[in-house]
Amino acid sequence: RELLPYEVVWAKLPSFPWWPAQVQNTPEGVAEKPGKVFVVFYGDQNVAWVPRKNVTPFDVDYDARAANGSRGLQKALGAAWTAVGG
Repeated sequence: RELLPYEVVWAKLPSFPWWPAQVQNTPEGVAEKPGKVFVVFYGDQNVAWVPRKNVTPFDVDYDARAANGSRGLQKALGAAWTAVGG
């Protein structure tokens, strides 16, 4: 399905675990990257173009992806849940 701007998702970059992120509109003056989604990651506010196959809705595989006990991930999850109103 199509991902909507500001939707909370899981995104994965090479060498990193799945991480909560928010889909963003393509920044003004920046060309679209076919097959990629522009996201901002919760916790550190880094941004990246992520391959569409590595971006899933936030409820997909939530338990397995949230099981990482790192403090950084737990903080990012808190911010993501606040964004979705949970």
